[in-house]
Amino acid sequence: MARQCWNRWTGWWWGLCLCATGMPVFAQGEPQLPAATEPPRIAASRYQAGADLQTVVALLQQQALDEGGRTASLSSERSYRELVVAQETEGKGRDPKLVEYEVITKVLGKYGAKGDALLTPEQLQRERQRDRASVSVTPVGEGIAQVQLASIGFGSASQVSQALHQADHSRGVILDLRGAGGEDAQSVADTARLFFPTGASPLVQTVGARDSVRRWDSKVRAVAVDLPVVVLIDKKTRAGAEALAAQLGRTGRAQVLGTRTAGSDLFSESFALPSGAAVRLVTGRWRTGDGRGLAEGVEPTEPSGTDPLPRAVELLASQPGRPLKPTVFPARGEIGDKTLGFNAGTGDLGLAGAVEYFRGGESNAMRPSDELKIWFVPDYIVLNYKPSSSLLNFFADRIYSTAANTVTDKGIRIGSGYNDILEAYGNPGTGGYNELFPFPERSRANRPDRYYVNYDAIGVSFGLETGTNVVREIGIYKPGS
Repeated sequence: MARQCWNRWTGWWWGLCLCATGMPVFAQGEPQLPAATEPPRIAASRYQAGADLQTVVALLQQQALDEGGRTASLSSERSYRELVVAQETEGKGRDPKLVEYEVITKVLGKYGAKGDALLTPEQLQRERQRDRASVSVTPVGEGIAQVQLASIGFGSASQVSQALHQADHSRGVILDLRGAGGEDAQSVADTARLFFPTGASPLVQTVGARDSVRRWDSKVRAVAVDLPVVVLIDKKTRAGAEALAAQLGRTGRAQVLGTRTAGSDLFSESFALPSGAAVRLVTGRWRTGDGRGLAEGVEPTEPSGTDPLPRAVELLASQPGRPLKPTVFPARGEIGDKTLGFNAGTGDLGLAGAVEYFRGGESNAMRPSDELKIWFVPDYIVLNYKPSSSLLNFFADRIYSTAANTVTDKGIRIGSGYNDILEAYGNPGTGGYNELFPFPERSRANRPDRYYVNYDAIGVSFGLETGTNVVREIGIYKPGS
């Protein structure tokens, strides 16, 4: 295709020439749009006059919800002419990129929706830091954990999952969404999945331009499917947090306490621009998994004009406790669904997961002369050793579980403290106690925020978090090895 470009001498508009830099090409046919995903890390790029503006124009024409039909009169040619005039007259002598940002802001104000915004590279960095998921967990009663989200964003699901490991929630979970928002639909779906079984799908929907429907599901592992849940909301709960509260409440999965939410159902996405900036556009509306709207807000199942937290604690306190059943039996060599010493074949177990290989003598502190393959998969880390007496086969001689329901036959579970271990297994210097890091130096499991307590006489190992002294991994191995 012949390259078409702006001819300043004749004044003809022929499109925008960006071929040489790999930018989107605006020529005959549909423009190539950037993906609607999290803006990538900002990288230095050479400024191309008009590239950002034309990308924004194309996004408004094709991606914006545009329920008022404003973009029908939007012209890429006219917008570019306005940019040329702005840069060569009133903006002459100024940074042309900043002038272009000002023109884009005017275009968004005239043709976009409320909430549409341009984010300069500096603003984008600040917003990404501000919008990072922030999750806290507080024990508020025996067996009751309050998990509070400031926003639902990238990493929220994993942070909530970790929070549930940090506090006893055997009687239930209080999910506090008061004042919370959220823009990323996948993060909302991932967080919802923690409380819904696999069969519940989709978990949330968004409806965009021309009534296009996007259904959002999640492959995140559920960790609180059977536990009672109470959701707290208020008038500042908005967007993705409203969708999560509605999905939990309207399906009957949770009780919802507080006041009606904001009814802020507009769904926004951020798109990267060639200069390293980004544009945030309203591209749809939030819906529950079964398609119900949120424009009127989310009504609590039990309204509360005061602080609903005491009532939530009261509701869950009436629930019978659900003590975990032991899954770790060192004497029998059993941990979850694994048995110590099983033949791992070539060491990768033939299942999906990451595998690390180490030859004998490569900083393998536990078995220095044996080959080692470490298999990483959800809920397990398996250390498979091949002794010199074996030609091909590796054997699973050390197995760690990280699953939330992991608990030993002496009652130590994920989330227990260092003192709990000492009370159950004895003080340092007794019972074959030692602290020895089991992973090779260059293994990804060699983390500065972990230390390991091993009871060598019985073959049980605990991986604790440095600083909090909370158990994050429980393992078994052959006593005396």
